[in-house]
Amino acid sequence: MKIRQEDFLHMKDQIFQITQTLEDKQSILDEVRSERKTLQSELSRYITMVKQIQKDFELAQQAETELTKERDQLSQHLTQLKHHDFKNIKEEVDQLREKKGLRPLPSLEQEEAEYMGRYLEQRREQWREDGMQDVTLPNGSSYDNGTGGSNDNSNDRRGSWPSSSSTAAAGPPSSSSNRASGSKTLRNSASSSSLVSASSPTAASSGRDGGRSGRSRHSNPGHSRSNNSSGKSKHESSSRSGSGGHASSRSARLNQSRSQSPSQSSTSANARAERMKKRSRY
Repeated sequence: MKIRQEDFLHMKDQIFQITQTLEDKQSILDEVRSERKTLQSELSRYITMVKQIQKDFELAQQAETELTKERDQLSQHLTQLKHHDFKNIKEEVDQLREKKGLRPLPSLEQEEAEYMGRYLEQRREQWREDGMQDVTLPNGSSYDNGTGGSNDNSNDRRGSWPSSSSTAAAGPPSSSSNRASGSKTLRNSASSSSLVSASSPTAASSGRDGGRSGRSRHSNPGHSRSNNSSGKSKHESSSRSGSGGHASSRSARLNQSRSQSPSQSSTSANARAERMKKRSRY
């Protein structure tokens, strides 16, 4: 029983393996068939192309043979005309002209040289005319006949841009004016930097003074009133002085705030001492 069961399981495994192998072979076979079909289509395409090329080659050979035959016939006919027919007729005509006292006609080579010279001259003139037509601009352009545009455009240009003669008459700016403008800009930059540097400590000192005055209002109202009145008088004096005395007013404020700082620090210390006494009582 066990042996038969083992054989059964082994047979089942073989069936599964063979089935998997068969599926793999079938997929590979499908790929090979598709590749063969594509190659067959390409081969048929190349075969038709080669056949068409062969037909064209045969036609070219046929045309070449026909043209060669016609060329040879024309060359033989031209040789016959030049060296036999034309020569005999020219000799007869020259004899008749000589009997009548006329000069003989020029040879065919001389006429061919003259004809070739006239032909080359005509071609040269035609090339020159074609070149000039290519160079000339169409009608209505702004640069017809080398005038540089119409009168309206020239007037517009004159109104919008200064002429070269006026710029030449005016000449370049003097060095003294450049130096004066440079010195002015340097002075303005120096004054602006000094104003900025002066305004920064005043703002800080005003913030500190405001905090200290707020602390000392409860302890010394008379001192705060005097500070307010002095601040108002300072504001009025600064507003009357105008824009020219900003730096002096700010320096005065700095000096006054520095002079008032010891008194305000003493008042704030007294206020703190009183507060500590009150807290100790409670």
